[in-house]
Amino acid sequence: MQSLSVLIASRLAPSTRPQANGALLVEAAIQSIRSQTLAARAEIRIVVGVDRGKKVPPALANRDDITFVESAGRTQAAALNAAVGHIDGDFVSFLEDDDIWDPHFLETAFAALKLKSYGFASCNQLEMDETDRPLRLRDFPTMSGWLMPRATWDAVGTFNESYRWHLDNDWLGRLGRLDISRCHLVEDGAPRDAVSIERDRPEIATLLKHSLRKVELARHSLTLPLVRRLVHRGSGIAQISRDPAVKAESRDEYERLIREYGLLPW
Repeated sequence: MQSLSVLIASRLAPSTRPQANGALLVEAAIQSIRSQTLAARAEIRIVVGVDRGKKVPPALANRDDITFVESAGRTQAAALNAAVGHIDGDFVSFLEDDDIWDPHFLETAFAALKLKSYGFASCNQLEMDETDRPLRLRDFPTMSGWLMPRATWDAVGTFNESYRWHLDNDWLGRLGRLDISRCHLVEDGAPRDAVSIERDRPEIATLLKHSLRKVELARHSLTLPLVRRLVHRGSGIAQISRDPAVKAESRDEYERLIREYGLLPW
């Protein structure tokens, strides 16, 4: 039986989706993990890192299928690194607390990894608003679509806690320096030739270039991406877009990444 650790960083913020009835964002993420078609054939351990001093509601803290870990700081990187210490499995995956997985995500991602013995899989996403209205497809290899053998995680190492907003880009940059093959899951209808990709899905073209050509596309038979991203006011992207100080922090991190890696790692 395959064993997998799924790591989540959570502020334990309430969901603003009308149908959530006061539940926390992370509860929907956890439910999407437990609803995976692979769940009956894999040992899945969920580890949630929370900010220093954050109190976990008893209804969640008392669940024996989830491990909550208090971090030494108050950033996403610190929370994830705290959770990393509790990895117990042959594979590692991540899910941001405001995202959810399609029930077929893990099964499809594992199949893609095995196809050519890839060392890392990522996945595109469907962005949704708080009423579940689809907004757009994204092909940045967001953390919520990562699946990798434990050996890949160990080779790249923990997140750099000096990054507040773009810790994922930095980690992908370090991954890119290693001889590790990658695949990126896309829906069956995604464009196939270079001209169509550049015209219709330019983020795929950016991914191929900014991963140093180490990514191959892995198509699945479903019509939509296997990761759903919630677009909401509390997200990091929203904060960057509306707060000039935060936008400046983000820009400084991008400039630092380009100096370090020669391009913005994807």
